[in-house]
This record gives sequence, structure tokens and C-alpha cells, in this order.
Amino acid sequence: METLQIEKTNALKAYKEADKPTKKLLANLFGEKNLYEKITDRVNSIIDACEVLGIDPTSIRPYAKPYNNRQVAINAMEEMYVIAEALQEDWVADYSNKNQKKWYVWLIWDDSLSAFRFRVADYGCSIAHAGSGSRLSFPTKELAEHFGKIAISQYNKVLIK
Repeated sequence: METLQIEKTNALKAYKEADKPTKKLLANLFGEKNLYEKITDRVNSIIDACEVLGIDPTSIRPYAKPYNNRQVAINAMEEMYVIAEALQEDWVADYSNKNQKKWYVWLIWDDSLSAFRFRVADYGCSIAHAGSGSRLSFPTKELAEHFGKIAISQYNKVLIK
């Protein structure tokens, strides 16, 4: 059998320029994880997260036309869960494992913006507390920081009335 070889940079370029059906074909041929360097290169918005997870973006908002602040917050929280799920890939927080670091986002109030902004990513493993929720924790500091930066508008919709 004859083998066809392709440089990774050429495969990545083809994938980035491809339409959806061609992206699916390339992912089947080369394996999806081989077509990008890091998940943070692929997920920079709720739309990107939906694409990674194969979700229709219009299906993730429980309230298509929210008429109050509570519904706006629920929609934003749902978006945060979807973004986090895409960034976590196959990782699952194991709260029975005290040696597994679980990174989460810290926010700080910014008076000049009248909003929260991303401050830092941190982890905790000594006690069980649910300050950020297990769905919003990450296996690495890099992923937590990336999430904190790209989900800041959703955080503000959840935290500010």
C-alpha cells in the first residue's frame, strides 16, 4: 500500500481555509486533535465553542428573547458552561482527588468600567469549596486565564444586575 505524507503546517492551513464539510473530512482523515496546536487557538468565543462541540449556537439559550435580568443571566451562564466544556476537552474535575489541581478564575471590580474584569487564575485543593463551580474549573492555569478573558462579558451579565 502506498503512503501519502503531508506536512502538518499544510494540513493546518487547509483546515483553517476549509468550509465545514471539508473540515469534517480533514478531521476524519488526520484526527481532529492533529489539526490545531492548542484548544485555546480554536476557542475564542461562544461561536467557536459551539463549533468545537458540534452544537447549534441558537440552541444553547434557554430564553431566546429574555425579558428580564434573571433570564439574561441564565443565558450567559449557559454560554459560560459551553465555553468551559469546549476548553476542558476530555478533562473532568475529580473532587475526590486532592492532588488534581483545579484552576478557576478570579475577577476584580473595575470602577472605571463599572464592571468586573479578569484578574488572575488560581487553584485550590485543600478543601472542597464551590466558589466557581466544578463546571468552571480547568486543568491548567493557561485554560483558566483564557476562559476568564474570553468569558468576561458573560460573567458581567451573570454578576451585575
